[in-house]
Amino acid sequence: MAAKFTYDTANKLFILVAGTTSLDVKQEFYSAAKNDWRTDSGLNRLRFPILAVGGQNIGGGQTISPYYQLRYGWKVRPQEVSHELVLTGNLITDDGTDPFVNTVGNYNVRIKYVVTANSISLNDAAIAADIAQARKVLTNRRLITADSYLVIFDDDGITPLLYQYVKDKMGSPITLSENVPAEVEDST
Repeated sequence: MAAKFTYDTANKLFILVAGTTSLDVKQEFYSAAKNDWRTDSGLNRLRFPILAVGGQNIGGGQTISPYYQLRYGWKVRPQEVSHELVLTGNLITDDGTDPFVNTVGNYNVRIKYVVTANSISLNDAAIAADIAQARKVLTNRRLITADSYLVIFDDDGITPLLYQYVKDKMGSPITLSENVPAEVEDST
């Protein structure tokens, strides 16, 4: 059974157990519930109440940010103590209401959402591999950016090796000029 919650199937509740002050929606909630639904004969007679949307790879180390949707009226109830619950991931409901219900007792629970702001998230491992490859490629190569597109050319200065749209941390396009690096340190 799931480590961080129990089930109240009559009231359609995932009830967080004592000591649960953080919850990773993908691993500790969705995956745990899915496993319980597969293995518990009482649960697997019911429709699985969580729909996973997103997560598909769209190339370049990017995936569509996953959302986990509670369906059929299911909700999450925090543990019965005043605390801050840190929820990592995108948890929504099929009817647009709050995915959480109040505790039974008179407790103050603050819920801090750590969510993906964009509809596309980046795969850190793929980015690290791309950066390592770019460091190797940049040695003795020309790179030109114009109109927010980065183009890295082969030694011949004609054959493009990489063509990528670039933005700063705030999502604004970056415009640079031609740059021919003298030497790029390879930290791999």
